[in-house]
Amino acid sequence: MKVVDSGLVATSMRDIGRVRLHRPRSAQHVLEILSDAERRPVIVAGATDLCAQFNCGLTATDLIWLARLDGYERIATAGSDLVIGAGCTHAAGAAAVALGKRFPDLQKAWRMVASGVERIREWGTIGGNLMAGRTRYETLVLLMAAGAVLRFETPSGQQAVEARDFWEKRAPAASFLSEIAVPMEGLIALRYDRSLRPIMTLAICVRQVEGGVQAHAVIATQS
Repeated sequence: MKVVDSGLVATSMRDIGRVRLHRPRSAQHVLEILSDAERRPVIVAGATDLCAQFNCGLTATDLIWLARLDGYERIATAGSDLVIGAGCTHAAGAAAVALGKRFPDLQKAWRMVASGVERIREWGTIGGNLMAGRTRYETLVLLMAAGAVLRFETPSGQQAVEARDFWEKRAPAASFLSEIAVPMEGLIALRYDRSLRPIMTLAICVRQVEGGVQAHAVIATQS
């Protein structure tokens, strides 16, 4: 670690050393790299959070860039679910016609994420926002309220983790997040309030269920 005095403020710089870049085109190739015990691989898509992670002490021998994976940016429907590829950027989600038709409330809320920061909106992804594990990031709050399921690719097949459990369970070992499934059945509305950031944010989802209406609210505070 070196400290450099610019004459105005003291800033720190960290030499991260040599890092090998992988650009896999298949999930299997990604899993093979992750399974190598001699490497310390880090997964990136838009890489907008990477510098912050290095500054916080992250070490890596390899970077796995997922942008070339087929379908990693897609937004589609599968049965009664809306499926969002983990590599979908904030800008793409905000403009996606399929999302606007099926879940306009989610799209409206997603447009608020990183609003005003063009670089992050163009490159930052929904998966990266989740996997960064930062309490001030907003995507998990929305997905928890919406009852979403996070799907990870693992050596033993796809594994699902409910968004509401993700903060405690985290990701399965040697895996990567491939897509997010949002249930659409009975959906009435999703509302998101971030007017009190950075103190707190609030998301509430309302659905029609057997016997009446059910509301699920999530409040997040920044630590």
